Amino acid sequence: PFDLLYSLIVIAVIPAIGEELIFRGHLQQYFSRWLKNKHIGVLLAAFFFSAIHMQFEGFVPRFFLGVILGYIFLWTGSLWLAIWGHFVNNSFQLIGVYFLVQTDKEIDVSQVQLPEVWQTIIFTTLAFLCGYFLLSKGSKNSA
Repeated sequence: PFDLLYSLIVIAVIPAIGEELIFRGHLQQYFSRWLKNKHIGVLLAAFFFSAIHMQFEGFVPRFFLGVILGYIFLWTGSLWLAIWGHFVNNSFQLIGVYFLVQTDKEIDVSQVQLPEVWQTIIFTTLAFLCGYFLLSKGSKNSA
């Protein structure tokens, strides 16, 4: 448990705060002002966010994570929500790996099963509801 807590701080808390301050709090706003386009600012900050990790295999998913975090910040005006999203993403992965290591099981990617249809429907619906909430909150902030 101490190792998990320490790892959460080092791999989830610190990067979530630091990277969001740099990429959403600074770069996204800089690019948006410089190019006079908020959407290009989100995309460029997401590109650099993914590139700085220097892991080619994870570039595309990390880029999309950067886009999602960028739009969370853009729509809500809250860097804390982007930090929270980043923290949740990192901590879920870390906790999953932690418990997998505890069971001494190895992952065989050829045997990974796709989610059930009902799981896909539920999580897609939740994602759209979260997006709707963020959009409605963002439109109230911009009004």
